[in-house]
Amino acid sequence: MLRRSTALGSAICAGAAIGLFGWDLTKPETLKEVNEKAHTVFRPSIDDASRLKKCIGWQKAIERSKGWDDS
Repeated sequence: MLRRSTALGSAICAGAAIGLFGWDLTKPETLKEVNEKAHTVFRPSIDDASRLKKCIGWQKAIERSKGWDDS
């Protein structure tokens, strides 16, 4: 629950920073419906084998980038 609340707080701050939905952190009433609106649940559509292949590729990319020197 803590991570979800932290993610929501981060999203609210980011949304407020760009004026999304008219949110204003100095006016809490503008945030009244944030937790009351419908929500979407993310359900990954990638199969396990594809996910593993992508993760391995990502790890390889990370290893290759270590020690990168732009000078």
